[in-house]
Amino acid sequence: MNVHEPQELHVVFFPFMGQGHMIPTLDIARLFSAHDNVKATIITTPLNKATFTKANEESEKIGDPVINIEVFKFPTKEVGLPDGYESPDLSLGVGMIQKFFKGTEMLSEQLEEYLEKVRPNCLVADMFFPWATDSAAKFDIPRLVFHGISYFALCAQEIIT
Repeated sequence: MNVHEPQELHVVFFPFMGQGHMIPTLDIARLFSAHDNVKATIITTPLNKATFTKANEESEKIGDPVINIEVFKFPTKEVGLPDGYESPDLSLGVGMIQKFFKGTEMLSEQLEEYLEKVRPNCLVADMFFPWATDSAAKFDIPRLVFHGISYFALCAQEIIT
C-alpha cells in the first residue's frame, strides 16, 4: 500500500431499536458512507434488519453506497419476552418495557466480541446504551453518543429545569 493513499475509515453505528432512533441513525450512516474511503456498518437485531435492508436496496438502485449490516441476536427468551419483541415500538405491557431494556444491556457481550474482531475506527452508539462507552474503551475505540433530540431542544430543556 502506498503511504500516501488514505486509509479506510470504518464507523459503526448502534442505534436503539425504535423507529425514531433507527431512521435518523440510518440517515447519518448514509452521510458517512457517501464519502470516499468511509465504510459504515449498522448493528441491529433480526426483526429490525428489514429497515436497513430496504434502505440498502433503494441505495443500490440509485448507485449510492451500501451500508453494512451486522445482526445481533436479541435475548428475548433470556429476559422473558416473547419471540420477536425486539422493539419498544411494539405493544409492550407495563412490565415488558423493563424486560426490553434489560435485553438491550445484555447486548454488551455481543458488541464487545464484534468490536474486538472488527476494530472499527469509531462507535456511534445510542444514548440508551451508556454501557457502550465502557465496551468501546476496552478496545481503545472512540465512542460518540447518538442523541436524537435537537441541540435547540436540549438547550431549552436545560433552561427550564
